[in-house]
Amino acid sequence: MKIVKNKSTWDLTLFYKSNNDPQIEKDIKHIEEICAIFAKKYNKTDFEKNHTKLLKSLLDYEKILKELDGTKPERYFRSIFNSGLGDVSYTQARLVKINERIKEARNKIIFYKINTKENLVEIVYQNKLVEA
Repeated sequence: MKIVKNKSTWDLTLFYKSNNDPQIEKDIKHIEEICAIFAKKYNKTDFEKNHTKLLKSLLDYEKILKELDGTKPERYFRSIFNSGLGDVSYTQARLVKINERIKEARNKIIFYKINTKENLVEIVYQNKLVEA
C-alpha cells in the first residue's frame, strides 16, 4: 500500500504487502512467543542472586525490549491510521487488537522489572556487574 499525503509518498509495502499479509500475524506471534519464553526462563528463578545469571538475563531482556519498541505491525497500522487514508474503522480496529495482544505479551515479562530493580541497584552500586 502506498499513501500519498502532503506531496509525500509513504511506501508501506516496506512493512507488509497488504492489510491481510500473513506476515503480520507471524510477527505478532513472534512477540508473544519471545515474551512467553523469557517469562518461562526467568520467572520464579534466582537469576537476580547470581551476578552472571543476572547479566545474562539483562542482555536477554534488552533484546526483547528492542523487539517490543514500536512493533512492526503496530507501526504499519498506525501509519495508515495517521495518514487518514484507507478504511479508518478497520485500521483502528486492527490497531486495538494488535495493541491488546502486545500488551498481554508484555504483561508476561513485567515481573522481571519488579524483581531486578533493587538487586540491580545494589550490584551496580557495589561495582560487581562486569562486562560479558
